Amino acid sequence: MILQSFIAGGGMVRSIAFLAATMLIAVGVAIADSTTVKPQDQVEFRQKTVEAQMQELQERMYRLGEITREAEPDDSARLLMAVRKAREGLIIEQMKEVLDVIARNDLNRASDDQTEVIAKLEELKKLLTTTDLDLELQLQRLRDLNKAIAQLDNAIKDEKRQRDHTSAIAGAMSKAPTTQPLEGAKQEQQQTRHSTESVAQTVKDLGPGPAKAGDVLASASQSMSQAEENLGSGKPGDASSQQSQAVDQMQKARDQLDAERQKIIEELERQVRKQVVMNLTEMLDRQKAVREATQAMGGEPSGSTVGRARQLANSEKSIITIGDETLALIQETEFSVALPPALREVDAQCALIVASLQDNQVDEPVVHREKQVEQDLSDLIDTFKQLASAKTGSGQGRGVKDDKNKLLAELRVLRMLQVRVNAQTEEANQERGAQSDLSPELKAKVAAAKDGQAQVRDATDEIHKQLMGQ
Repeated sequence: MILQSFIAGGGMVRSIAFLAATMLIAVGVAIADSTTVKPQDQVEFRQKTVEAQMQELQERMYRLGEITREAEPDDSARLLMAVRKAREGLIIEQMKEVLDVIARNDLNRASDDQTEVIAKLEELKKLLTTTDLDLELQLQRLRDLNKAIAQLDNAIKDEKRQRDHTSAIAGAMSKAPTTQPLEGAKQEQQQTRHSTESVAQTVKDLGPGPAKAGDVLASASQSMSQAEENLGSGKPGDASSQQSQAVDQMQKARDQLDAERQKIIEELERQVRKQVVMNLTEMLDRQKAVREATQAMGGEPSGSTVGRARQLANSEKSIITIGDETLALIQETEFSVALPPALREVDAQCALIVASLQDNQVDEPVVHREKQVEQDLSDLIDTFKQLASAKTGSGQGRGVKDDKNKLLAELRVLRMLQVRVNAQTEEANQERGAQSDLSPELKAKVAAAKDGQAQVRDATDEIHKQLMGQ
């Protein structure tokens, strides 16, 4: 009834996600109600009802996602992603396990398990109802595409190996003809076909663009199936030709998926830049607060400052956490080449500040390091704010080759890194003086400068490769 009304309504398609979320909330409420200790048969009945509702909801979301794939691609992607998350989270399976626990009259354990299910349902509800999940949706699509491409790469590698093996068998059989079935080669081909079909099914759930690659993979699967028949009939020559066709089709699908991947990365550019600036600003605000509190202690450690210094160390750790999350986002979306080593340097300096504060060191060297972190974060924020405000053309690609403003931003970060490395080198050189044997502390500083220089070199090399189109 609900499905039919949505199909008939047409304009109500936009409310699909809301409908699914409402049903999820009802499921969650039912589970929550069942956590109260009641007669066992009543609790078990409620749990069975919840499981049936979840099963029905999952099936409806999938059907609605398929039906609206062309008309409402965003809603469709959201629904299909919710289905995947539900399946990957094994929500229905976990609900069945809860039933077994209830049957054993272990209601405390059942309550704990149900709490986990509720948490998973809340995640699905957020996915289906939150309006600002564009970034997370795109990131999930990117992750799914990357996973599919990696799986397809393995399948292509296997198919090429099987093609070459079959060709070698055909050459040998041309000298000693036989029609014996090649069961081993046939079974290997069957396994590769199953892997390819699995990738095809996955990409069909990722939207219209990737679904086209899924159609190409279906053709590759047909070629593999024909190769299996010929291998079973002892005709490796024909099978090798069909395997070559399969490889070509798989490579074509791979190219299509990579094009979709680049498109998502381009679409993510603005959102990621905004998130990066927000994260850097949060890190800067927290660092200023830590520095001001450090200065307020007067630079002289005492028994009364021990507790406060350790609290500040925990605050400094939170800056590292945000930096790590930002670094992961940048690397996942290939947003920048130079920013990751810059963030790693900031994290390294923050780690030194944490160590100092944990040792109750609140003197000028610590404050100086905190100010340096502030300056680095401020410089990074200014760089990427300028990039956001610059007028850029469309379809620039993910790299720096066709985007002058992005290239300038990358070079500014590289320059900042090189300046920092140069300062580290000069500091180590001054400390060395006429020493013939370096102290462990000085060796550590020299190693840090060396590592920093290597990161600058690698980032510069990567930017050069992008400019050369390599």
